[in-house]
Amino acid sequence: MFSRLAKTTAALFAGLGMILGASAALAQYPEKPISVICPYGAGGAADMLLRIALPHMEKAIGTTIVPEYKSGAAGVVGANYYATVKPDGYRILLYNQPNMLLQTRYMKTAFEPEDFVPLLGLNLDWDMIIVREDSPFKSIEDIINYAKANPGKLTFGIPGYNTARHVNYALFADLLAKHGASVTLVAFENGGKQMAAVLGGQVDIVCNTYALMEQFEGKLRGLATYTDGRVVENVPSFKELGYEGMYGVGTTCYLLINKKAPAEVIETLRQKLSVLCDDPQLKEDICNANMQYEYGVFNAERCIELNDYFRKKIEELDPILKLSQN
Repeated sequence: MFSRLAKTTAALFAGLGMILGASAALAQYPEKPISVICPYGAGGAADMLLRIALPHMEKAIGTTIVPEYKSGAAGVVGANYYATVKPDGYRILLYNQPNMLLQTRYMKTAFEPEDFVPLLGLNLDWDMIIVREDSPFKSIEDIINYAKANPGKLTFGIPGYNTARHVNYALFADLLAKHGASVTLVAFENGGKQMAAVLGGQVDIVCNTYALMEQFEGKLRGLATYTDGRVVENVPSFKELGYEGMYGVGTTCYLLINKKAPAEVIETLRQKLSVLCDDPQLKEDICNANMQYEYGVFNAERCIELNDYFRKKIEELDPILKLSQN
């Protein structure tokens, strides 16, 4: 009996030791650098935003943060990879929304949206139609007239299928169809390659953010934003131009973590990163990069609210999105 009691007591102390050891480890979290998986190529809008936010994130969390690029399939390659790594809290994922909702809806992925939980949201940008500065297209009307007169020749570049830009392409293709015209979709691997293609004359038009266009100052021109009101001083909105129903989806970057990570780690990261919501220097840095449509750093609760908005918009546009799936 004594032997059994001794074994039981030893087991209890061993279990308690494991719990206390785990608690102590979490209390010291993070003890080493954290990696951020960036599933988009260098030079795109998400990469720009990550590089702006990194020093602020490092200060808030108290450790070095290292970007880890795993690009391909407009983010799916990197997100699939992240779904397979050990959920210990030392790797987090940067992923655009509504891309995650679109890709899990229309593509085969190794994850579902619920597998990753938000820590923080960074910015909310809106797209515009962009052409080369020397393009013959000076207005949306010019594009429509060209597409009508030259069936099948107009090309529209996007940074991958089932991205916010894909949604906004579908809206534009629908607008052209209503005017008896059409456009050919050309999908690239990421925003950097998309912008290189329009600069090199491989495609006629693209849609992306003002911030990305401004990287190539003097070489590109915006014609219309997918918004109701004016958000860029010298670029009208589609609504201003008389094109109703062209209110597209914006893009926001989420910092996400695997839901299987320790609950204490998730809560620690949320609390530490939440201070960035009121960081005036981060706001200034983002605005200086011309990412100022609807500046914001969002906490986890606001990210969840934005997900509801994105889901409703995707449902609304589902019929035209299905027409442009590859």
